[in-house]
Amino acid sequence: MLADSGEAIADLALLRDQREVCSPVASTLTAWRRIFGEPCGPGLAMELHEALDPLAPHLAPAGREAILLQGARIALADGPYTPAERETLATVGAALTICADDVTRLLTVVRTPS
Repeated sequence: MLADSGEAIADLALLRDQREVCSPVASTLTAWRRIFGEPCGPGLAMELHEALDPLAPHLAPAGREAILLQGARIALADGPYTPAERETLATVGAALTICADDVTRLLTVVRTPS
């Protein structure tokens, strides 16, 4: 449980909008940073698959890669990938039906300065 009755990251925005919440609710970015700081456990993996599995068939390969790359950029904002970030991004890639070799290639490309 994230806060009050929220169980998914998507619930944070709803909870932030409720005036009757007595304590501050973390931003989505803060929640993602907290999650990326810990290993991608089964709960997070399930949540990622629940959110991304239905979306993946409707996206072109470039769209699926763009989502993964955005997550990679967020993970790199504070330095090199941690093992937890790498594991989480691999789970995102799998949920988006991006093969493991392509996930590795994309995570390397985004890390390389242009």
